[in-house]
Amino acid sequence: MKKNKPKADSNTMKYFDDEERDLIESFENSDVKIKPISAKRKKFWQQVAANSIAERKKKALSLRLGERDINRIKEKAAKKGLPYQTLIASVIHQYATDQLGEK
Repeated sequence: MKKNKPKADSNTMKYFDDEERDLIESFENSDVKIKPISAKRKKFWQQVAANSIAERKKKALSLRLGERDINRIKEKAAKKGLPYQTLIASVIHQYATDQLGEK
């Protein structure tokens, strides 16, 4: 039975742990056939990946806040075990994605 699967080369295999190597070898030794993906479906998944990467890109922002507000934010972040800038970014993200309700 012909297999339609690429083989992992030994140079690549060195980057995997024992469990991962066992899984790869098991897959390669099986009779599983890979169904070719259509160009349209491939393009769709490439766009999904590109969008995911774009969402993770960060851009620097300069913002002036009152010293009292910054101190309060730092206190709240410390209680949550977060860096204060991470807390600020999280609140802004929640607002931008309509996860924080407007009152």
